[in-house]
Formats: sequence, C-alpha cells, structure tokens
Amino acid sequence: MRLILPTGENGSPRAYPLDGVLDLSQVTLNETIELKRVTGMDLQTVYRGLQLLDQLIGVPNSSVLLAMSQNLDLMEAYRALVWIARNRAGDRGPDGSVLTVEQAVDFPFAGLSVESDPGDPKSGDDADPTLPSTGGDRATAGGAKAPKKTRGRSSTTSAAKS
Repeated sequence: MRLILPTGENGSPRAYPLDGVLDLSQVTLNETIELKRVTGMDLQTVYRGLQLLDQLIGVPNSSVLLAMSQNLDLMEAYRALVWIARNRAGDRGPDGSVLTVEQAVDFPFAGLSVESDPGDPKSGDDADPTLPSTGGDRATAGGAKAPKKTRGRSSTTSAAKS
C-alpha cells in the first residue's frame, strides 16, 4: 500500500510506500519515540485509527474527509501516518530539521489518496499484525494478554503421582 501526497515539486503527487509502516514489527524504537514526541500519540492508538486504511482505497476524498471529521482520533492517526511516511522517506523541514507534524500535513486534503501496490494482499487475506498488549504483558495476536504460565502439574496429571 502507498500513500499519495501532493508534496512533490509544485504540489505534484508523490508516492510514499507504507510497507513496514503499518506492520508494527517494522517500526523502530526511535520512530515510536519521535512519533509520540511530534504527535502526542502512541503507536497502538495510531494503529487502531488506521486498521481500516485499505478500505479508503478508491473512496472520494470528500467522503473520507467528512467521515474522518467526525472522529478526532482517526484524523490524528491519519496525520501521524502522513508524518511517519514522510519521515521515513527523508522529507525534512525548510531548515533541514525533522518535519513537525504540522509541516508534514500542510497540503490540501484533496491531494491525498491511498493506493494498493501490485501484489498487496486483498483485505482479509492476511492475519492482523500483532498488536502491543495493553497491560505490560507480552504481545499476542489481536492485542490479547498472553495466557499465564502455571507452575507444577495440572490437576488432571498431578493426581496420578509418578
């Protein structure tokens, strides 16, 4: 999947690959820290807001903007996605510094779109990437807590002593 933004020369469309951005296992610690610093959002919040990103492919921008305007978390997640995609692509501010989130999204919304790349899995073809757990436990599929490990034998096997 790729994000198309009007950030090229004279506002021309420029493609930003999203490979490794939507897969939490590919986001670096530094990107996670920087994301929190510039957007105020943690990775799990961003991911939750972007779970349906592939469903925006082909939807007119006016419809996307109206739907997103009713959900601040979704708008913030989309803004964070634009920032991280542009940061990974090496886009910098006018003075050469890391783009602020405000600079990263300073373009007309009408120029933004999401496209699939050839070979992208269709929606539902892949299992969801592993979400970070919410309670400090190990991450598991779907963000559920990992089962607790028990010590010793289970009740069915400990009755018969070996």
